[in-house]
Amino acid sequence: MRKIVFFSLIPFIVVLFATPIVRGENAEEFQLAKQVIEEKGLRIEFSIDPISHVPGESPTLIERNYADVKFRITDISTGQPVSPLEPAVWIDPLAKTVEIPECTERLKRYTQGTLSFQAAVDLNKFFILVMNNDQTISVIDPILGISGYSQLYAMIRLQAPAADWIFGQEQKKLYVTMPKAGRTAIVSMDDFKVIGTIESGEWPMQITMQPDGRYLWVGNDAEQDSESGVTVIDPLSNEQAAFIATGTGRHQIAFSEDSLFAYVMNAGSGTVSVIDTQSMGKIKDMDVGSSPASILYSNLARMLFVASPTKGDIMGIDPETLTIQSNLRTEAGLDSLYLAPNGRWLFAVNSRKGRVDIVDTTNTSLAHRLSVKARPFHVAFTDTYAYIRSQDSPDVKLLRLSDLGKNHSPKMQNVVVGNSSSPSDQDLVRANSIAPTGEWGTVVISNPNDKRIYYYMEGMIAPMGTFTTYGRTPMAVTVMDRSLRETEKGLYTARIRIPSKGEHSVAFLLDTPWVDNCFSFSAAPDPDLERERSKPKPKIVHLSQLRDYPVGQKMVLRFAVEWSRHVSTDATPKVVAMATRPPGNWQIRKVVNPSTEGIYELELTPEVPGIYLINFSIPDIGVDFTEIPYLVFKAVSQESLTQKERRYALSN
Repeated sequence: MRKIVFFSLIPFIVVLFATPIVRGENAEEFQLAKQVIEEKGLRIEFSIDPISHVPGESPTLIERNYADVKFRITDISTGQPVSPLEPAVWIDPLAKTVEIPECTERLKRYTQGTLSFQAAVDLNKFFILVMNNDQTISVIDPILGISGYSQLYAMIRLQAPAADWIFGQEQKKLYVTMPKAGRTAIVSMDDFKVIGTIESGEWPMQITMQPDGRYLWVGNDAEQDSESGVTVIDPLSNEQAAFIATGTGRHQIAFSEDSLFAYVMNAGSGTVSVIDTQSMGKIKDMDVGSSPASILYSNLARMLFVASPTKGDIMGIDPETLTIQSNLRTEAGLDSLYLAPNGRWLFAVNSRKGRVDIVDTTNTSLAHRLSVKARPFHVAFTDTYAYIRSQDSPDVKLLRLSDLGKNHSPKMQNVVVGNSSSPSDQDLVRANSIAPTGEWGTVVISNPNDKRIYYYMEGMIAPMGTFTTYGRTPMAVTVMDRSLRETEKGLYTARIRIPSKGEHSVAFLLDTPWVDNCFSFSAAPDPDLERERSKPKPKIVHLSQLRDYPVGQKMVLRFAVEWSRHVSTDATPKVVAMATRPPGNWQIRKVVNPSTEGIYELELTPEVPGIYLINFSIPDIGVDFTEIPYLVFKAVSQESLTQKERRYALSN
């Protein structure tokens, strides 16, 4: 996966030049941290800057606020920036690493990729997000998977099954459409939790963002004319900004490169609606024939392209005059259009005919015609290759983009991804089933029938590995990158959310040349969090004495809640109990209501032997699972219990 995974753990040679932050009680302790080291001919300048602060006051680093981490790397002798490099960075509260004080030892632990020593902020990894068909999104950590541990990092639970998704700016939020709920979920990428939902009209499907990031647009594929169109969402307020009725049928949305105009395809009405994104007013409904199938905009050609499946026409529309300037006829049955990253090559997929036509957008001419059997339905891109998927085959066709536009027909490489083809209900999901990882020409590919995620590196004849989905059906996949990025030559940056208050260790590792070092910074406490932390929490009082229970028998755990003084006892709130069996992802959640005497009883039936954990939360007063100590019990065979223990287990 990431290069850092394969670092050899040779002895570290550490030279620490970083100036430690002086501890103190005033605000200066938490202001901008700037530290410099010089080693192996490199000058490495570390800084961390808050992205917002109160006007007139000095910038201050505050826990749970966002900050920009920067490493500027230059050549000592020339002063020139050094590029490209791949620095690896981990950030942890110093209190966590106090038992491992040596920077050398911490770096060794981080590079091993074990669950027992995970950094609070890991700027070297990516996460695979898998859209399942059961209103969940699985979060897979591929690095832990390589190390032999459970790959399932988190599970995001939605109100309803998802159809499409898109990241907000800086990948800090994920917006997910849920057609059956009529809403768009907002998922925090800091902790992979749903933090809210947005009313998104009837049957919201495709979601996309203007090129300038100002608005999110959702296509409403509703049956009623008055509710079929687009919902516009303001990502700053996370509220609906407008709804525009455009026409019936399936919708796709494209934008002009300056974000001033949105183009909405209305398949049922046979039109394309042109919308002014400033006034949110509809300018024109363009007649493009019956049932258009797909729409996209090429910045390179400065042309809007619309596919008509009836005659196989690909129309080029001038965005200035809103007139059809060109028309390329292929074959009836066109399904969808895809645009290569450079904006020149348009891939027109015809599932019925088993063809993929490649069009040069600069002159709307047919450059290549490819025969792709087994009903092609989807095209994805990296910077180097196009990936063509088929519904009736697990094979993926790879086409090198640099081969396009030449006199000869481009060669296609065949890669078998799994043992079975894609399902017939793919139309229920608009999100892509192939996603580039951003590393070394690699992609991840979801196969719903195999219930696996495949990891493929370009140039290989087969996938390099797979990730399990733990029985769920993966319909789409995307990647969230948390690594440092070179934003300008020699400057490597990342935006983070500061994990906690107090001093933090910033472990830095460069493999060519070998440089390792630990920097540091301090963050002030968040006043609101400090007030919450100072409040006493309720306690769970366990009334069941037995800790070993027979497998296959219903057990009853009895407990009470000891309320602190700040909690009103006028109405005893419900308690949510979550039972888990590590390792693995098995869990059961139950809402437990108290009896008239205030005693709670949790009934469970352990099906297999092992250690079980019971975590408790009290949502009515904002107490989550991490704030109350968990209970541990063991399920054992009945033969292992004494007669007295069996009687006690069954009666209590």
